[in-house]
Amino acid sequence: MWWVALAAALALDVGSIYRATAQPASDVRTYHQWITGPLPSWTAAGPYPVGADLLWWPLRWLPGPVNVWWLVACTGPATGLACLVLWRTAGRPLIAVTVWLTAAGLLERSYWMRLEPVAALAALLMVVGVRRGRVAGPALVLSGGALVKVWPAFLLPTALLLPSSAAGRPAGRPAQAAARRLGWFALPWVVYGLAVLVLRPPHATTWLTFTLTRRSQAESLSVLPALWSMAAGGHTWHLRYVGGLDSADIVTGPHLRAARLVLQLVAVAVLAVLAARVVPVARRRGAGTDGGEGLALVLVAQVAALLVIIFAGPAFSPQYLVWFAPLLAVAAGDGRLGRETALWLVGCALTFVEFPLLWNEMRAADPVAVTALTARDAVLAVLLGLCLWRVLRATGPRRVSATDRTGVRSVTGVDAQG
Repeated sequence: MWWVALAAALALDVGSIYRATAQPASDVRTYHQWITGPLPSWTAAGPYPVGADLLWWPLRWLPGPVNVWWLVACTGPATGLACLVLWRTAGRPLIAVTVWLTAAGLLERSYWMRLEPVAALAALLMVVGVRRGRVAGPALVLSGGALVKVWPAFLLPTALLLPSSAAGRPAGRPAQAAARRLGWFALPWVVYGLAVLVLRPPHATTWLTFTLTRRSQAESLSVLPALWSMAAGGHTWHLRYVGGLDSADIVTGPHLRAARLVLQLVAVAVLAVLAARVVPVARRRGAGTDGGEGLALVLVAQVAALLVIIFAGPAFSPQYLVWFAPLLAVAAGDGRLGRETALWLVGCALTFVEFPLLWNEMRAADPVAVTALTARDAVLAVLLGLCLWRVLRATGPRRVSATDRTGVRSVTGVDAQG
């Protein structure tokens, strides 16, 4: 059955690649416009850290369709290498590879025509490396991914808490290994910071101020009530396109900052509770010989943390769904988090419906398009609830059943199920 699923995923990828590369406008074309001038995010204003420039720079010398070149030279090889890593390391490689390729096909141009596959590959290498007991390599590759796109830095808790597998090489005591990984993760950023201080390029930190000052975009959770008001014919809020680094459709009107602030306060509280519940338990399980339960706990908590961060943010771009690929593909390859992975893939499919399928209707606040966006958010909200429930259940006190007929008391719940 899974061979059929893999074949279907490959067919989906072929179709999505064709549509992504044939589009007249794409993020890659925007990259090409940026790099024909001064170096973005260094001598000119840019939205990403300097690592992205190293990937864009060769585009200035490549003739012909830049979409095809980007696929051939960047996202295609990154996807192939990710699938190879999953095939060589997962306990159920067929499932893991199928999950990754299905998500790529469903997200289409939000996957193939973006930087996300490179950052996702870095995150995947981190997860696999930590599972095998490595210290410096996983931290450095995750840091390198964060220098391309910022979001891999959100996966730092996984690098610090994920236990090594029983077959992996031990990395020492969990606390010591986590401290060493943190140091290795910080090293490239320290070098980057020193280079900025010494060379003082005019726009080396523009990407940071851009990240922290983004306006509320049409896909963000905080503006969903405003979108429904517009869909019902209201004129209190409005959608308009802005160019420049933002280059997005934003929602303007009253009370939007207040809505974002409420979500952000809730997010801080939820993240604090997650940390308080997960960190002690993950450390205890990481010190043991069976990392299976620790793997499931850390991955599901990381998925929950990513969803909380996204829901509280000013943007929820379609490519954000790629963030979950390294976590859930590894979990699927280990035979875990099946329901969470299925919900994520449904979210990917609804994201494709919202963008690019109904995006023009979305910009006009059409009720059908807003319904598709609402369905995507609802599915991911269910995913968040399921993840939080799993975390609370796994980190709660062990429930002990009544003595069975043999006189042995058995443990029930997530701990017993693994």
